[in-house]
Amino acid sequence: MPMEKTLKQIISSEDYLEYSEQGNEIGKLINYMINNPDKFGVKPK
Repeated sequence: MPMEKTLKQIISSEDYLEYSEQGNEIGKLINYMINNPDKFGVKPK
């Protein structure tokens, strides 16, 4: 992917890995929120 090459040129490999892992954690949290809306104040229909 051309975008990945550009990002790796701009930031270090360590930063890239850290941001990628943080993005994965955010994805897990959003997925949990979607699957458990009642725990976040959404009332079932």
